[in-house]
Amino acid sequence: ILEEAYREIGQALGHFPSKPIPVVLLTTQRFHAEAGGPAWADGLYEAFPSRIRLPSHGALTDRARLIQVLRHEFVHAALADYLGPSLSALPTWMNEGLAMALEGPAKPEVERLLEALGQAPLIPLTRLEGGWTGFSAETARQAYVEGYAATRYLIDRAGMGQIREVLASLKQERSMGLALERTLAISYAQFQQQWAEQVQDKSRQPSS
Repeated sequence: ILEEAYREIGQALGHFPSKPIPVVLLTTQRFHAEAGGPAWADGLYEAFPSRIRLPSHGALTDRARLIQVLRHEFVHAALADYLGPSLSALPTWMNEGLAMALEGPAKPEVERLLEALGQAPLIPLTRLEGGWTGFSAETARQAYVEGYAATRYLIDRAGMGQIREVLASLKQERSMGLALERTLAISYAQFQQQWAEQVQDKSRQPSS
């Protein structure tokens, strides 16, 4: 699964990690205790040392879910390997959004949440730039969906080639604002406003 992810996701991001990435399977209880993961986490990527941690419950019985989780965490690993010290400049919403966009087909729950996204106040993307471990399960779900929706909007608008340019600029400048301005000729504030307007427009459209 990870060899395939290495090829496909490496191509999408334009970067292939140069070092092996260990994967550690833990019991669900040990996963949440030792990995320090929130109750809603399906897996975790740790940058220092670089490794993926997964709860073993269901890992060998639900292959489709395992593929999604491993691909999701591999995206985090590839981004961390590429950006290095500049990883902290990558907003969490985009880090998680790219992981969800490249993990495979969106889960039905995510699709339902996407459809309802504009029916409640959005969390400003600026509030989703840092860590999410302190979020409640409900807030975390919205954060993931918003990050995915904003990243999908960026991909649909610019394409993965431009996303790679944003990441390259982010690596040098360590500023999301500068990266967007230099590659897409748009300010961070303008991007957030346009994305929020698109979400609101979709929420007003009658469902098919």
